[in-house]
Amino acid sequence: MSLQRDLLELMEIRCGQTSTIFCSQFTAEGWHERLGSGALADSILDRIVPSAYTMIIDGDVSMRRRKRSIK
Repeated sequence: MSLQRDLLELMEIRCGQTSTIFCSQFTAEGWHERLGSGALADSILDRIVPSAYTMIIDGDVSMRRRKRSIK
């Protein structure tokens, strides 16, 4: 089974039932293309995007360096 079909099946089961957190190094605008740009990508994003909250963490300092300085 393809990664797209696995993701669609997972989202179908979880949609409206429980929360799902997606972490990506790509912006949400680029997800459709990364998911293959077809009907499966449309279906997956139709289950994710309408109720999504987006948090963009940006900066010149890497996550690992930032974590060390928090202590």
